[in-house]
Amino acid sequence: MSSIRLALIRQKYRPDGGAERFLSRAMEALKEDIELTIITRNWQKQDGVNVINCNPPKWGRVSREKGFAKAVCEQVENRNFDLVQSHERIACCDIYRAGDGIHKEWLNQRSRIISPAARVMTNISPFHRYMLRAEERLFNSDRLKTIICNSKMIAEEIALHFPAASSKTEVIYSSIDFKTYNPNLKRYRKEVRENLGISKDESVFLFVGSGFERKGASSAIKAISGVKKAKLLVIGKDKNLTKYKKLSSDLSSSSKVIFMGMQENPLPFYGAADAFIFPTLYDPFPNVTIEALACGLPVITSTKCGAAEIIANGKDGFVCDALDAKSMTKFIEELKDKNTQKQMSGAAYEKAQMFSTERMTKQLMDVYGKLLRQKTTGN
Repeated sequence: MSSIRLALIRQKYRPDGGAERFLSRAMEALKEDIELTIITRNWQKQDGVNVINCNPPKWGRVSREKGFAKAVCEQVENRNFDLVQSHERIACCDIYRAGDGIHKEWLNQRSRIISPAARVMTNISPFHRYMLRAEERLFNSDRLKTIICNSKMIAEEIALHFPAASSKTEVIYSSIDFKTYNPNLKRYRKEVRENLGISKDESVFLFVGSGFERKGASSAIKAISGVKKAKLLVIGKDKNLTKYKKLSSDLSSSSKVIFMGMQENPLPFYGAADAFIFPTLYDPFPNVTIEALACGLPVITSTKCGAAEIIANGKDGFVCDALDAKSMTKFIEELKDKNTQKQMSGAAYEKAQMFSTERMTKQLMDVYGKLLRQKTTGN
């Protein structure tokens, strides 16, 4: 299998991006067996991986997506790859990893929290209309043979919105870097908490994610507001940060919510936390949730988060609707109990063990092998 020439497509590398972390881990695991090339606008250097820079001019979001798609397909047409795997909504691929979810479903979920006027603007938005068309072209493409879904939720959404493509889906969960994310991060607990003025008898709930509207920061802030002796650490960025600070102030929770901004090294904060909260409006399967489990942190998340399907309610975490702050408050109260937190922490760590790199690599190699055999036989 060492002769497989695999092209991977992703526009750019973001250190805090879940899809980027999946790609980096997958490339590290696969590069011994496969000749890897990434076609990208911008990517961090990675030994053993060829990079084709594909950075056409862009004048806005539609131009960015259209221009990159056109330039990538030209590169694919002119090169001799055995398989092309895209992480963008581009139709000239054999494999599509639906790590960004289904755009139509995201718009459905977002409509729950925006005004009627904003819904109208979304419906006529050139960007959203382009993304919906690109998604339709992709899923109806004759070239597309396999859709890698990072959760069962996404496979079910594809079956709902694009039934003709449902037979092409394969669920392959992401993996965890257990050397990085593990309970040994507790060594940072005392130092971080002392630096932030958090007392020993206060429980700490961690939120990690940028783009607070989608990730559910408002619900997390509302949930923590009514809880005594509890803090919420928010790591990430948002262009409307002032709005979320005002929300915590309006709820008299300014002292409970600590906005940390982007952190080059967020690991110490996992070590300082007692649990993880991620009430996202919509997320196919965020890496941060399983990384938190690997650190022994019970996870509070939402029904439209792909990770909800692996959470055992009341055992290693809790699941409720993304806007149900009252239920989240109840979950937070339960996790403040030291015995409950300790028991659920152990269960969370055990649950994380299913996300090994070896398992993910084998599943990917099985997909590649199957597609290559189909190409060889012409089936």
